[in-house]
Amino acid sequence: MARALWAKPAGAAIGTSRSIWIRLSPTLALLGELVGAGFEPVDLVILNEAVPLLAYEAVWPNQVIFRRPGFDLGSYVSRVIREYWDLEPLLRIQRIALKRRWLSDPA
Repeated sequence: MARALWAKPAGAAIGTSRSIWIRLSPTLALLGELVGAGFEPVDLVILNEAVPLLAYEAVWPNQVIFRRPGFDLGSYVSRVIREYWDLEPLLRIQRIALKRRWLSDPA
């Protein structure tokens, strides 16, 4: 499980009463643990923070690295896929518009 990491910013004086510490993102801690476990290169996606397209791309291969006990993977994957399907017509329109723009652009 990811633990909070703390780091001193570059250039901050060590041992002074006014030293400043910053809290590193738990995402960074989790990424460090994944790399330490041999999952390198890895792109870490926090699924509950991801946009629907990125979440769909992350769950599509169906290779789970970590999940909490009691997490219902089937329901989550189903929800992500349904959200993507809701978004897919808009993505199709966007692809068509981009293709038109690229093909008509002389540059």
